Amino acid sequence: MATNFPTTLDDSTTIPVESASTVLATNHVVAHQNIQDAIEAVEAKVGVNSSAVTTSHDYKLSEILTTDKSVGKSATQTLTNKTLTSPVITSPALTVGSDATGDLYYRSAGGFTRLPIGSATHILNVTGGIPAWRAETALVDASTTVKGVVEAGTAAEVTAGTATGATGAVLAVTPDALAASTPVFNGSGLTNVAGTIYTVNADEKLNTYYTVIAGMYPTSTTAVPGWTLASTTVTTTSAAGYIYIIPSASANFEMSTALMGSGSTNNYSPAQSKKIRIKTRMRFTDSSDRKGWGMCITPTHIHTVHTDLNNGEVRFIYNGSVMYAQNANGTATSTDVTGAYVFTNWNLFEIVFSPGTDIKYYINGTLVATHTTNLPTTGTLLMAYGVDANGRDVYTTHPTISYEL
Repeated sequence: MATNFPTTLDDSTTIPVESASTVLATNHVVAHQNIQDAIEAVEAKVGVNSSAVTTSHDYKLSEILTTDKSVGKSATQTLTNKTLTSPVITSPALTVGSDATGDLYYRSAGGFTRLPIGSATHILNVTGGIPAWRAETALVDASTTVKGVVEAGTAAEVTAGTATGATGAVLAVTPDALAASTPVFNGSGLTNVAGTIYTVNADEKLNTYYTVIAGMYPTSTTAVPGWTLASTTVTTTSAAGYIYIIPSASANFEMSTALMGSGSTNNYSPAQSKKIRIKTRMRFTDSSDRKGWGMCITPTHIHTVHTDLNNGEVRFIYNGSVMYAQNANGTATSTDVTGAYVFTNWNLFEIVFSPGTDIKYYINGTLVATHTTNLPTTGTLLMAYGVDANGRDVYTTHPTISYEL
């Protein structure tokens, strides 16, 4: 008989026949052969370990690991990393696959409910705890007490300070609608000084500020537009980048310029609350006598001794090879800031005056002194340079004046 497995099950009671007309008793040898054939068929169906035969049970159950077991129909088990194609959830009822792009599903009392995608003019709303699409309604115009629609103001509306031509909503100011304006100090705008360049900038010392690059381009040895000179012995050299030279002279020498440009109404007064900063590059040919630069009310005080008490001095003063940061308002405050600087080389000097608060002194970007006492409180400040009668050449270039906005 051999075996009919796995197509059908074998009937072990069948007695093999020898011929069509003779039924013999059970043939023992044939029966053993049939059993062996059946066992081999069962082994083939079960499959050897790691079987590659796709019809064997070992191959089909190879995904079940040592600690895994097959999934039961009614058992509570967790499936990981499985992809379901067109699944149907019967409790609660949910059929996936009949939806359209953009449809939403939400949990409802009876199971899952599909919410078809809404139109472009609809918004998702919740009514009675159920999500639904509804037509968007117009919002009210915003006010200082009611949220709502806000309209961007045009440049003309912002400049004119009016809502004329708007839709009625509150106007919002956007950066593109802002126009550049001229800063106003002491009731007056900046006035132009020949050779100056104005820029608006920002940094950590002044935040947003306005900068005036004071011109140093003499038209002769006695005339520098925007500056007042107390000597006729001045020269320049364009080869060195329009460096202004104050040579040795038989008398004191000072030169000064109004910090706000020409005209007394534009000059900067310590009574103003905004910070002011001056910067300049300097070097000397020697360490003889005194050389001063910074801010002052009277130019002749710019190169006096570092203990001078004259009101309005905010300056660096080089006094016999010693560099001081000094200011005065009837009483002097001074700090030795000589350090390791070589003053016959070029150095960048900077003074930031915060009226009523402090004065900070910098050399090459490093803070070397902060003074909080004897700050000037009255008078019109000038930017000035000066040397004493026995002082030698002083070189300076690119002076800048900055005002905090």
